[in-house]
Amino acid sequence: MYDILTRLGKPNRLRRKLLLIMRLTTVLLIASLMQVSAAGFAQKISLSRSNTPLKAIIKSLRQQTGYDFVYNDKVLSTAKPVTVSVKDGNIETVLDLIFSEQPLTYTIDSKTVIIKQKAPSFMDKVMQILSNISVSGKVVNEGGMPLPGATVKIKGTKLEGMTNSDGEFVLQGVPEDGILVITFIGYQSYETKVSQIPNPAVFALRPAINSLDEIIVQGYGTTSKRLNTGNIVKVSATEIERQPVSNPLAALQGRVSGMLVTQTNGLPGGAINIQIRGRTAIDKSITSDEPLFVIDGVPYGAGNSSLYNNIAYAGSTQLLSAVQAGISPFNGINPQDIASIEVLKDADATAIYGSRGANGVILITTKKGTEGKLSVTLNTNYGVSSVANPVQMMNTEQYIAARTKAFENDKITMTDANAFDLRKWDPSRYYNYAKELTGGVAESYNTQLSLNGGSKLTKFALSAGNNWSNTVLSNDTRDKRFNVGFNVSQSSLNEKFLVNFSANYAQTSSNLTSVDLSELINLPPNLKLYNDDGTLSWAEGGYSFNNPLGAYNNRTTSNGQVMYANVQPIYKINDNFKISANAGYNINTNNQRQVAYSTAFKPGGLNNRAINIGTTANKSWTVEPQLEYTKEIFGGRFNGLIGGTLQNTESKYNRMNGNGFTSDAYMSSINNAPFFGKPSEGNSEYRYSALFGRLNYNYNDTYLVNLTGRRDGSSRFGPGKQFANFGAIGAGWIFTNEKFMEDTKSWLSFGKLRTSFGSTGNDKISDYNYLDTWGIQSFTNINWGSSFLYPSKLFNPDYHWESTFKSEYGLDLSFLKDRIMFSSVYYRNSSSDQLVSYQLPQTTGFTYVLANLPAKVINSGFEFTLNTRNIEKGDFSWSTDINITIPKNKLASFPGLASSSYFSKYVVGQPLNVIYAVKSLGVSPETGSYIFEDKNNDGSYNESDYQVFGSTDPKYYGGMQNSFRYKGFNLDFFILFRKTTGQNYKRYYWYNSSSNPTNRPVVSEKIWEQPGDIADLAKLSTGLTADMVTYNKSNGIYSDASYLSLNNVSLSYSLPKSLINKLKISNCRVYVSGQNLLTISPYEIGDPQTQNYLSTPPLRTVSTGLQLTF
Repeated sequence: MYDILTRLGKPNRLRRKLLLIMRLTTVLLIASLMQVSAAGFAQKISLSRSNTPLKAIIKSLRQQTGYDFVYNDKVLSTAKPVTVSVKDGNIETVLDLIFSEQPLTYTIDSKTVIIKQKAPSFMDKVMQILSNISVSGKVVNEGGMPLPGATVKIKGTKLEGMTNSDGEFVLQGVPEDGILVITFIGYQSYETKVSQIPNPAVFALRPAINSLDEIIVQGYGTTSKRLNTGNIVKVSATEIERQPVSNPLAALQGRVSGMLVTQTNGLPGGAINIQIRGRTAIDKSITSDEPLFVIDGVPYGAGNSSLYNNIAYAGSTQLLSAVQAGISPFNGINPQDIASIEVLKDADATAIYGSRGANGVILITTKKGTEGKLSVTLNTNYGVSSVANPVQMMNTEQYIAARTKAFENDKITMTDANAFDLRKWDPSRYYNYAKELTGGVAESYNTQLSLNGGSKLTKFALSAGNNWSNTVLSNDTRDKRFNVGFNVSQSSLNEKFLVNFSANYAQTSSNLTSVDLSELINLPPNLKLYNDDGTLSWAEGGYSFNNPLGAYNNRTTSNGQVMYANVQPIYKINDNFKISANAGYNINTNNQRQVAYSTAFKPGGLNNRAINIGTTANKSWTVEPQLEYTKEIFGGRFNGLIGGTLQNTESKYNRMNGNGFTSDAYMSSINNAPFFGKPSEGNSEYRYSALFGRLNYNYNDTYLVNLTGRRDGSSRFGPGKQFANFGAIGAGWIFTNEKFMEDTKSWLSFGKLRTSFGSTGNDKISDYNYLDTWGIQSFTNINWGSSFLYPSKLFNPDYHWESTFKSEYGLDLSFLKDRIMFSSVYYRNSSSDQLVSYQLPQTTGFTYVLANLPAKVINSGFEFTLNTRNIEKGDFSWSTDINITIPKNKLASFPGLASSSYFSKYVVGQPLNVIYAVKSLGVSPETGSYIFEDKNNDGSYNESDYQVFGSTDPKYYGGMQNSFRYKGFNLDFFILFRKTTGQNYKRYYWYNSSSNPTNRPVVSEKIWEQPGDIADLAKLSTGLTADMVTYNKSNGIYSDASYLSLNNVSLSYSLPKSLINKLKISNCRVYVSGQNLLTISPYEIGDPQTQNYLSTPPLRTVSTGLQLTF
């Protein structure tokens, strides 16, 4: 301003006055500001509080003074309640009063008060050292048995230890006001104040109620869901026992995310297919997708390969296997003997089994003895089964109308020769063959007796059971199983040496028709079954036929034996080292005898009397020595395992056929046969050896690392290719154990991120495929003789392991004190070096060679599980378990696919189960025939016209379990669901011929009748037309096969303790359960699982039983 006034030329007097005024104004302004500031700093505080939280005091001070307070909630949580009374005090005086007795201090910076932890003085440190004490004790279970390896620590400190082999521990330098925390896998954690620990101290842990801490079996050990870095799903004995099934694999259906379980039919002993995380085999005739099955630590030699081939290819091709998809080798294993089934899926969980676990591993653990008084349990039940939704076939009136229309459409005149069913047979006769042949009620009886008990050093379990059932086909068809099991555990007096021994044995026998009678429900409904005298009818009106009831005289009997046993000695060298071995042996034998009497066939025909016999035997032994080391290192727990495997599996079979018997009376022995077919015999041996190791480190139950390595050797590969190295790494981070997550404990009780990566091979192939083989050819010639040898397969020295790389990312969460548990997983498995049948030029003299191609198959997907405890109030509880899987399969690459034998089956970039077919354009309104898209316009329909129409892989699948408890009542129901596409009834609908007319199911879709009709199905015909043949290669035979099934319902009631005590028993439970009770599906005609209405579907079963424990 001075410069401006000067430039304006103002007088000097005026300038001096203005400057004086400005100076006075500045002085007065500064004085005023100083007065305000002084007033603020000197502001008086009045406060009167009694036993008030420090946080409330701070709030009041902030309101009176305008000061800001900076602190950490964790620091403030250590503050004591405040009692203060002050009037007109300044800020420093009031703060000094408040913090005088607190473990906190403060500083003032401008108008901000910073609160922090008070540093201990020298005397405080001395007193702390003097007040620290030594804490010792013993950790045991409820039965008083020591728990070695339990973690013992002082909460909020770095003081931590582990119990020794006797369950004992000692912690030095423990603050007297500390809190002792004890944790052990499978048990509830235990907390107590150090000041309240008695001397001597014994801490008894209770079994875990929370599924996070429940013991789960892993490869060569145990773990828990909380501390596991891999993906392992457990199905408990309770879940298995409440299902009325005779095959334990059936009890897994829908209960494990990422695993598909499919029943092939509803006949006793029927095969069950298992697939974990998708299909990997391009050629299933060469390699297998089946997982490894391990029973009590010993690989099950028979695996899940069905036993149907006992009599296959022996004798007449008209004699089919009794169970179309084969007999399950698990038919001889009693579900009641199983304690748990664990399913191992990812690289971290399966890598310890090497190449054998490439497709996943299923661990079956049988029941063991427990310490306590002798307990005797009797469990008996009775059940009935039937076909849930019988197929409705045309009645006689509908059948005659359809057949007549077919002749009309074909412009063929009916004669006695081509229409004998219409002209010669009684048009008023009607047999409902779906009801006559498969409409029966099957019965089953099951009784199980078990003993359990023992002392601290000796524990045992003994069981015996009998299961009997028949089929819906006939009352005199039946399946039986008798089983016994034994387990004993013996410990030395010093508890350093322990031996576990278990053995199970079962005998099975069945007597079934050699043909699934469901195949015959499409016979003409007016076919004559009985003559007037009650005998079977074989002809009418001069035309003979095979009476379907004759199938009852074509029988297959099967007798099998299953035995699996193992012994496991364990010696604790010291608190850190443990040496053990697992030696096991199992055998599965099956003898089948198929007898077709003359009464099974129409008289006057070919002499089809025949006997087919076949036997198979699968034997396997395994020895696995192991050394385990456990120690506390760097504040965490380290566990190391090293071991080896020697396994030998031998498979034998023989088959023989005798035919041409002149009388049924001679058919008691095959020795009486005039003619014998060519017998066959086979013997293969598989040898496997490995070295394996595992390193596991657990730091503070927060950071988890698991390393696994294995070197495998397999006899199934040639020289130089028999050995390979595989390994995996798994890691987990329990982030809710971090200090910065402590404030979330009220709503987020558990959180873990985990991941795993690893590679493995696959040797699930036939034996000796790398070798060159020779065959024998019969040839009658004077100069050459009667037979000669010829080369049948080429030697392939490069035949080697398939390789699979697996990766997984998982998130596990628990909310509201574990009342809500959620798990999500993304997995990706890449399988390469696929073993396929590789075409060769004809000039080589061979059509193919088995070889590894750089084809790659990728399986990926998401798995979700949700477990909730919805209501827990008094005597009532309700819980829900849901799992859902969203899989994706893709053939990522296949060099040379177009020139291979697989060109019409697969498409690169599509799933292996791709629907690759001719495109159906529906029914021509003019002709009534099916029409198709000729993609290349060459006038024919073949592989060149194939297009992609999705796949038969499920888009998603899963299950939901709901459990209700009220006092002694338990109600459980399980819902199974699958979203998928499958083959429909049209695949079989059109089969017909003038010499063998067949009936058809009643359909809701419109059949073409006359020109101009807009129809879904083509016109009826007396035979199989060209368009029908093409239709069976089109997308028309596929439709929605999704379903939602009420798979299981179980209701039980246990008598109250007051009544049980009066009866002098331990427990009494009555129950009723149902299986396959209801299915909701858009799938038309037949069962959406089997997708074949000419096959017996899984049956609806209702069972009731009684369980008594003394």
